[in-house]
Amino acid sequence: MPDQAIDITPLDRAVFTLQRNIRRGLTDLERQYVEAEVVPAAKNVLEQARSDLKRAVRTWNHKPRFYVYAKWGAKGGTFEIKVGGDPDAIRIWNFVDRGTKQHIITAKRKWLRIRLGMTAKTTPGTFESRQRSAPTSVIFRPRVSHPGYVGRDYRGQVRTKYTRALRREVTNAMRRAIRRATSSLARGVK
Repeated sequence: MPDQAIDITPLDRAVFTLQRNIRRGLTDLERQYVEAEVVPAAKNVLEQARSDLKRAVRTWNHKPRFYVYAKWGAKGGTFEIKVGGDPDAIRIWNFVDRGTKQHIITAKRKWLRIRLGMTAKTTPGTFESRQRSAPTSVIFRPRVSHPGYVGRDYRGQVRTKYTRALRREVTNAMRRAIRRATSSLARGVK
């Protein structure tokens, strides 16, 4: 299964307009300064998001891996966190992140062993993860109707929590880069 990306590129109109207007008048030297400033600033914010995601899966048996990807090109920036790892880890990540619908589970052999009274390791709306509680009882059934599972929406949480910080850091980095480039040009440095 291919890696899946959590794209938190700030695409709101203000930043997009700023990026477009700045890119129009940039010299090659200024572009180099912008890339040198923007990519580390974006990676810093993405590393904070990555640490939150790692905290959310710290108690999992099949842990996905998170890769930070920040790139600045002629058309602006791409900033994302890719979710990778073995196929089981990605499958479980998708179930926990997106949730499941109500469905019927049928035993492959004669009976399903169902443990009752357990609590989930994760909580919706947070990046916290804890150990699961022990089951209070066990029942056996040939089939059950699973009520479904409310997804934790880690992708949405990352976007909500870090888009504003990413936008602020990228905008400030672009301004710093242009100040550095114009001061270098004024001094005659090439």
